[in-house]
Amino acid sequence: MDFIPAFSSFGHEFYAALSPSFLLVCSSGIILGIIWGAMPALSTTMAMALMIGFSATMNLHTSVMFLLGVYTGSVFGGVISAIFINIPGTPSAVCTMIEGFPLAKKGEGGTALSVAIFSAAFGNMVGILLLVLFFPIIIAIALKFGAWEIFLIAFCGIGLSGLVTSEKEHPLKGWISGWIGVLISLIGLDSINAYPRFTFEITSLYNGVEFIPLLIGLFGLTEVVKVLPQASPYAIPVTLGRIMPPWRKVFGILRKHYKTAIHASWIGAWIGFLPALGSDVAAYSSYVFAKRRASKEEAPKYGKGSYEGIIAAGVAENACIGGDLLPTLTLGIPGSAPAAAYLGALNLHNVVVGPMINFTSPGLVYFHYAALLIANILFIVIAFSICKPTIRLLSVPRQILMPLIVPICVIGAFASTLSMSDVYAMLIFGLIGYLLDKNGTSLVPMCIGFILGPMADLNFRRAVEIFSGQPIWDIFSRPLGDLLILLVLYTYYIGIFKRKKTIPILGE
Repeated sequence: MDFIPAFSSFGHEFYAALSPSFLLVCSSGIILGIIWGAMPALSTTMAMALMIGFSATMNLHTSVMFLLGVYTGSVFGGVISAIFINIPGTPSAVCTMIEGFPLAKKGEGGTALSVAIFSAAFGNMVGILLLVLFFPIIIAIALKFGAWEIFLIAFCGIGLSGLVTSEKEHPLKGWISGWIGVLISLIGLDSINAYPRFTFEITSLYNGVEFIPLLIGLFGLTEVVKVLPQASPYAIPVTLGRIMPPWRKVFGILRKHYKTAIHASWIGAWIGFLPALGSDVAAYSSYVFAKRRASKEEAPKYGKGSYEGIIAAGVAENACIGGDLLPTLTLGIPGSAPAAAYLGALNLHNVVVGPMINFTSPGLVYFHYAALLIANILFIVIAFSICKPTIRLLSVPRQILMPLIVPICVIGAFASTLSMSDVYAMLIFGLIGYLLDKNGTSLVPMCIGFILGPMADLNFRRAVEIFSGQPIWDIFSRPLGDLLILLVLYTYYIGIFKRKKTIPILGE
């Protein structure tokens, strides 16, 4: 049995991750992530996108510690502003805002924040556990995939990404966004014959479009242009009250709603595993599920200050992190936009994710387990330590904050390859992202399509060569392929005919 060697490898990587330099880097990432997430309009995706360029100067393991720290901190950070000033720092904190702010007005803001912190830590731990348990299973299945199956997985991923559009919009917009991403990914020399595609004889396009400028443009610059004209009327309360509440009361609340936490952790991890959905959908879905199943005693509290609602949303959005990383590391399909950004960071360090990751990068998966576990422990301590200063920082007006993001966008785009063409590409994608966003089109599918495009292109052409000269029905002789064909058809079927039943949203 492989348990003992695996445990030994994990122990070795965990010991390595405990070095003071790694702990310092991880702590810095968590602090930056919490502060970033707490700032209204600064999302987790933007944080990950902008930090990739800076992580490129680090070695691989330092980069992993730093970015996972940023990821862990920024997912939670939006909760702080949601509870104390009724402004969600990130989209996933909306549900926490609905329940947390009424509690803060009652003088229970410290208790609500403590419950949110421990809920986040529990969600993180469950996400890590599920990542550890299911990683070898998914890897074992993925190793049986050939070129045809990998193409179908990529095709299905693009289809699933289209389902994250607004409930009021047809998923066709999401699919258009996804296939635009695929089209952009095909720019440059093709991977088999080195034939130029869509280069228009522009030399800088022969190497293709880099992922980091696209990501920063879509989720960094677009957000700046979109948010800057908006008014920011919120004000910081003069007195914030006690941040550290009676611990007996906090643990009593957590013990009372432990079943909700368990349900939320599974919902969050499962939604994280599905491509393109992410922590906001996890939080919304878990919150709605908990609200519908609330007891007669708890149901009237929803919307007026329910700790159960905070637990449901907080656990799910953080369990989503482990769920996001599972398909990212095993299949090379990011579970969300932040996971896509993290995948881009791994690509910068020449890490080939997918079924062969244990062979191409030995020990890296176990280092991820260790880094996530350490980040979760550090997160609890840091979250309580910096909450009050972070709330004070929220007084920075958007008119000052957002323009400061622009040079960070430029530096992040330039730092990946030290080329001004990437800066120009970032500006172009910022404009494209703004226009699509104004049209109500989700940008996440474009990001997912850009990542999956080369995978789909290369493996489709390989499959054509493999089945060349054989009858067309031979493609149906592979059971895994047949199952994936049905999954692809079902994905587009539910998008067209059963859209309203796929993703529950707030207020249903």
